[in-house]
Amino acid sequence: VWKPLQPCTVTCGVGQILQKRLCDNPAPKHGGKNCLGEDVRSQPCTVKVPCPVNGHWDEWAPWKPCSRHEIGFEIECQEIPASQMRNRKCIGRRNNGKPCEG
Repeated sequence: VWKPLQPCTVTCGVGQILQKRLCDNPAPKHGGKNCLGEDVRSQPCTVKVPCPVNGHWDEWAPWKPCSRHEIGFEIECQEIPASQMRNRKCIGRRNNGKPCEG
């Protein structure tokens, strides 16, 4: 007898729904043969929740002179004579994906 369908194997995107059965009605004993056929079957499932997309770093902006105390996305530029700064943006993050690191 097939067991009830299990939930989709993913929480977003495309996965599988599995259904299992046991060879226990009756179970083979004393050298008896196992049941014929598969004990697991599956079918595709689609969860209509967008999958997270992690952010990634864009290219660095060109260096520019510091004229005042500025904080970029990665580098803090302080009022030091002849110092420069540049920054880069974390782009592409969607659906609670991870922010950029490093």
